[in-house]
Amino acid sequence: MTIDFDRIKGIALSGIRRAAVFLGLGVNGARNDSLTEYDLAETRIKLLPEKLSAQELKDIKQNFEKWIIWNSLRELIESFGIFLDAIHQSGRTRGTLVPTVHNVNA
Repeated sequence: MTIDFDRIKGIALSGIRRAAVFLGLGVNGARNDSLTEYDLAETRIKLLPEKLSAQELKDIKQNFEKWIIWNSLRELIESFGIFLDAIHQSGRTRGTLVPTVHNVNA
């Protein structure tokens, strides 16, 4: 049996990198006072008023920052699950689990 540790490690690192980049972009954007455009330019659907008060925008950005932080944590958790699945799968051969050796006389 061969276990590809580099591939398995790559799965974990990929999730960590994704979470870090999304967290950085989102939190930096939420904390950037000059970022005030909240409406998608490419859509005709308008769900919010065209102008929000400074306090309303501040509240939205604070909620966005929290949302980004929690979703980055979710990304880490889901990536960790995929990582664990890869570890489990690497211990399989021909569809059956590799038996664990237990010392019953100990």
